[in-house]
Amino acid sequence: MGLTSPFDDFSSQAKSNVNKVTYPEYIDLCQPEFDSLRKSLVKEGKKSSEWIVNRFVMAEDVVVSDVEYFREKLRAWGEDPCSVVREQ
Repeated sequence: MGLTSPFDDFSSQAKSNVNKVTYPEYIDLCQPEFDSLRKSLVKEGKKSSEWIVNRFVMAEDVVVSDVEYFREKLRAWGEDPCSVVREQ
């Protein structure tokens, strides 16, 4: 690609198309009533990320520019996002 420097971390970039509109379908997944659903989603996210990291990324025809960064981001799929919110 001819890059001379790495891409900026997208999580630090200003978000576009983000607004404060709430929809009736909106749920706050961090509410206690959704603990069971969230636990299931985190469990499946962890399984998926492990497969991607241990199987898919290791395939000879798969190229990832920064494997460690990619793995770090995928590992977050197995972490409860609400525990991070509660700690802040």
